[in-house]
Amino acid sequence: MTLKALTLSDTVNRPSLTAGRMPERADECLADADRSTEADLGKTLTVQAASVDDAFTQTAFTIVGLAETPLYLGAERGTTSLGGGTLNGFVLLQPEAFAMDYFTEIYLLLDGTQGTDLYSDAYDAAVDAVRPALTSALKERAQKRYDDIIDETRDALSKAQKEYNDGLAEYQERRAQTEQELADARTQLDDGAQQLEYNRARLTQAESQLAGGEKELEAGQKEYDEGLAAFTQAKQDALDQLDAAQAQIDAGQKQLDDSGILVQYEALQITRRQLTERLASQEPGSAEALLTQGLIEATDLLLRQFEQSEAYQGYLQLQQAQAELDAKRSEAMQTLNEKQAELDAAKQKLEDGKSSSRAAAARSQRAGPP
Repeated sequence: MTLKALTLSDTVNRPSLTAGRMPERADECLADADRSTEADLGKTLTVQAASVDDAFTQTAFTIVGLAETPLYLGAERGTTSLGGGTLNGFVLLQPEAFAMDYFTEIYLLLDGTQGTDLYSDAYDAAVDAVRPALTSALKERAQKRYDDIIDETRDALSKAQKEYNDGLAEYQERRAQTEQELADARTQLDDGAQQLEYNRARLTQAESQLAGGEKELEAGQKEYDEGLAAFTQAKQDALDQLDAAQAQIDAGQKQLDDSGILVQYEALQITRRQLTERLASQEPGSAEALLTQGLIEATDLLLRQFEQSEAYQGYLQLQQAQAELDAKRSEAMQTLNEKQAELDAAKQKLEDGKSSSRAAAARSQRAGPP
């Protein structure tokens, strides 16, 4: 059920109580007498729509009375951008039930119009007489509201920018250190590859000299074990360096998340959508529509400034750093797998050499001395 929340006033649009009593606390309300019955007195209305978060000081309101209001003379209650698009009724709340620091609607009493027919030429003339002043005042309030939003947003962006810059400087320093460590790991891998090639040459030589005796095979085994140990250590070092680099990137991302930059950006986008929906339901050219259009343009400006800010660019740099690290990790794993395959092949050759040596020894024993 979608209801419109109205402020109780003693001077304008005063409600007519039909049942129950007037609200005395911020968590009490009057319900629409045309939509509710006395059986609803004492029931609780709970605020559920996410789009009105922070609009109220309370999350639930107890119905203490039923009332009619001059704002609704017929059965229709109007439309809304929430729920199914149609208002099901209204509730009247104490002013302290609202948490917003700005007004969304203004109702005026014109001096000298009391007792005047609302549809008379005299009433229209009275309204036309104050229309220019009201239009000018509304434009001034729209500009004031725009300036307030800009100032608040700039203050938040300035604070977030400083936090981001501090985090980015630390991240860049750690990234440089990590890249150096990765370069050192690459050097170790290259050294391991050279050692592996050396061991392979020694193994080939050992295979050609298998007939020379078991002692040379044992030497080949020792050299292979040393190469395997060096490869294992280099592999572990490379993986440790990659994990450390990932930790640095994760820390940078966490700092960015903790700063609230991305949340603010998403909040601006949500605000833009809500303002657009509001504008669609307003009369073109009205003061309310002009105010909403001004807010939309201010929000668009903030979005463009945000996307050009160092904070947002830093976020893109983090994404690029992650992609580069993923590529390095993939490349390192491919190299390690290739070196592991080479070591396995070398081990197999050594085992084959031992088998050949044992077979040759057996053949020699069977043949006996000449």
